[in-house]
Amino acid sequence: MSSTTPLPMSLLLEASIFLAAFSVLHHPLAAEVFETCAAGCGSGPDMLVARFPFWLRGDGGFDTGCGLTGFALTCDQNRSQLILDLPRSGKFAVRHINYTDQTISINDPSNCLAKRLFDGFDVSGSPFAAVMYSNFTFLNCTSRHVIWHVPTTCMSRVTNGIAVLATISQDFVEETTKSLLWCRRISNVLVPLQESSTGSGQVDALQASDLTGDILLTWQLPTCKSCEVRGGRCGYDIGSGSGWGPDRKIGCCDLPSRPRGAKFGTIIGVGVPGLLCIVVLTIFTFKRARAQGRAQLPNNTDLPYLIRPQSATVSMGLDGPTIESYPVTWLGESGRLPKPNDTTCPICLHEYGPKETLRSIPNYNHYFHVNCIYEWLRLNATCPVCRKSLNNS
Repeated sequence: MSSTTPLPMSLLLEASIFLAAFSVLHHPLAAEVFETCAAGCGSGPDMLVARFPFWLRGDGGFDTGCGLTGFALTCDQNRSQLILDLPRSGKFAVRHINYTDQTISINDPSNCLAKRLFDGFDVSGSPFAAVMYSNFTFLNCTSRHVIWHVPTTCMSRVTNGIAVLATISQDFVEETTKSLLWCRRISNVLVPLQESSTGSGQVDALQASDLTGDILLTWQLPTCKSCEVRGGRCGYDIGSGSGWGPDRKIGCCDLPSRPRGAKFGTIIGVGVPGLLCIVVLTIFTFKRARAQGRAQLPNNTDLPYLIRPQSATVSMGLDGPTIESYPVTWLGESGRLPKPNDTTCPICLHEYGPKETLRSIPNYNHYFHVNCIYEWLRLNATCPVCRKSLNNS
């Protein structure tokens, strides 16, 4: 009666891995739905489009729930530029947003940033922070003495001979205010880092004295730098089941597709182990079926291990006295054989040597080593050479 052999754990594990890989390759992934909040003001190729974590507030002032709190933007009256409203400093025009560095460049929509900074610039209450601050001194000078310096145009009254300068050079302040020769100190103001015309982000005393460069701010959360560096975009993963609720998650989408080599590597990495698993399972199934087939056959383990006679009427062999009665031949020093052509024992296939003892079978004239033919005839009652029966001899 046959018994069922359980599958080895290694084969079961390989089969599970293969089935899982097969499911991944042949079943589509769950649909990814992201809300990136991309929107802009106006139209045309030069339109600045804001996206997550920023979002565009509607004309009615309602919160669409797309972006993050503190990152709401609006359009100006002409719908030509984006506006960021800082809680303590008012509205500023958005010039540029760098999502990889997580920085935003802003300026005064009325083109008088120096006056805005002079009145005080404060980013508290917002998710933004200045990259760096510099201490500027505002000076009220006579216009005829500032020909070598750039005044803050929107604060100066050139027709009245009055010019306002903003500088970080303390030497210039001390020189021009000494004995009130040219200028009078108005105020000291902390000015956030401004981007120069070269885009280097460095503050120069003369270039920045008019304070018209864009203010550079940064934000820390959410952290989307790694996603942006890989060419993707951050957004709300509304396809993960979180929907539009407060527990919605931030994910990375629109990643560039992997090159063909990477896809080929994935197929090889998953397909080859899967193919090997199929081969192993096939071999195991075949061996198991063959083992079950053998279990139904009679037990033949008691059969002689030597070559079985081909005759249909085979006995179990000869007794000792009968074998001992067969003729014996002793070879001399020369090793001369009774039959010159028979130089090798047909049973052990070794050549005869001098002084060896041979035994022959009567009537057939075949020679063998004494020990070889004795062992043979104990199990077989046939001649090892011609296979004829010896029971009647």
